[in-house]
Amino acid sequence: MKFIKLKLLVLVLLVFFLTGCEEQIISLGVIAPLTGEYSSIGEQIKKGLELSLEEINQEGVGRYGKKIRLYYEDDQCEPELTRQAIKKLKEDYGAVAFIGPFCEDSTEVARDYALETEAIFLSPGVNLGRMIKSGKINVYYFSVRYSPITEAVHISRLLSNILLLDNVAVLYGEDKVSLILKENFDQAFLEKKGKILTETSLKNKSEEAILAAIKTDSQAIFI
Repeated sequence: MKFIKLKLLVLVLLVFFLTGCEEQIISLGVIAPLTGEYSSIGEQIKKGLELSLEEINQEGVGRYGKKIRLYYEDDQCEPELTRQAIKKLKEDYGAVAFIGPFCEDSTEVARDYALETEAIFLSPGVNLGRMIKSGKINVYYFSVRYSPITEAVHISRLLSNILLLDNVAVLYGEDKVSLILKENFDQAFLEKKGKILTETSLKNKSEEAILAAIKTDSQAIFI
C-alpha cells in the first residue's frame, strides 16, 4: 500500500508542477479493469487506492491541505474502452490527471492522448525502456513499471542463488506480459541448472488441474 500511496503523491506533485492546479479538491481519474477477465486485478487496485486516499486526505496535500478525489472508469483492458474512459473522466468529472491504464494494450491510447492534450498520466501499463524505444515517450506520460524481463530474471536469481532451490512449478496466464515473464523466467532458471517440474496455464483450467500442478514435489511455485 505504501507504493500506491507514493504513486498518488507523485501524481499530485506532477499536477502542481506541470499545471499549477489551484483547486482545493484535486480530481484524479483512475482507468482500470473493474470487470471482465482482469477484474480481480482491478478490484485490488481500487482497494489499495482507496486505503491510500483515506490516509492522504487525513493530512491533506501541500501547504494548503488539498484533498484528492478519485473517479473510476472500467476499461476491461480494451483500448477502445480506455479511450471512452479517458473522455468521460475528463468531460464528466473534470479529472486533471490520470492513474492508469494498467494494461499494456491500452497504453498507446493514453500516450497519444497525453501527447495531444498535455494531460498527465502515471501508469504501470508499460515499461520505461519500451516507451523510449517506441519514440512515443513524452513529458506528460510517466511509467512506474519495471520490465517484465528484469522481474523474471531477478526472481530466478532469488530462487537459485539465495534460496538455493533446485526445482519449481510454473503457473502462468496467457496475456502478453505473463507469457514474457514465463519465457524469461524459464530461460534464466534453466541456465542456473534448475528444473521446471510442470507448467500449467491458468486460462480455462479447472481448479482441480491447478491444484494438481501445485501439489507436485516442487520446492516453489512461480506464478
